[in-house]
Amino acid sequence: MIGTPYQYGDGGLQALPATDQALPYGHPGLGWFLASQMVRRLRAYTVITLGDLPNP
Repeated sequence: MIGTPYQYGDGGLQALPATDQALPYGHPGLGWFLASQMVRRLRAYTVITLGDLPNP
């Protein structure tokens, strides 16, 4: 996910500088992260034509 990390400091909850680096699922800092984008990976695909689609 891409977004803004937060931390708890003397003044309460504070946003840290955002980066373009994606934070992976399962990362220990995920609970302190406000996501703005979800990063997905396409692993496989099949090329089809319009004729391969079912008629409604």
